[in-house]
Amino acid sequence: MIPFFRKIRKKMADDNRPIKYMRYAIGEIILVVIGILIALQINTWKEEQKSKKVEFVILTELKKNIEADILELDSTLTSINHRIRSSKIVLKSLSNNDSYYDSLNSHFGWAMVYDEMSFHTGAYESLKSSGSQLINDESLRFEISNYYDFSITSTEKSFREIRDDFY
Repeated sequence: MIPFFRKIRKKMADDNRPIKYMRYAIGEIILVVIGILIALQINTWKEEQKSKKVEFVILTELKKNIEADILELDSTLTSINHRIRSSKIVLKSLSNNDSYYDSLNSHFGWAMVYDEMSFHTGAYESLKSSGSQLINDESLRFEISNYYDFSITSTEKSFREIRDDFY
């Protein structure tokens, strides 16, 4: 293809037709510019696709982390409710000066159990380190940040205070 264009260019230059040669040269320049613009557009599109794929992976991991947190919170809540019931039984037994019975051992044990709550923050830490701008939806980005930076922090603080006060 290049020899073909070279022949055309040489023929126009040799025929001493500057206007035709200029048109040809401008046409070639325009074709090169169009080719570059198309290549840039394709590159931009590929980068956007990569970004969307990374966003999807991060959001999927965040969803898994939050689902795991919910399961752990449900389990902790069940345990806390069990502790409350056992504590009430122990308090009632002590306040009534009831005689000792075997199931009271179990209730004493449950009353003293402490549940350590740990949240799954791996995906959020990964998001923070790679830049939270990976998530395109600004309101979603804000909600995720709010959940991890404030809600989880305050919940962990509450658990620490309970542990420090009672244990």
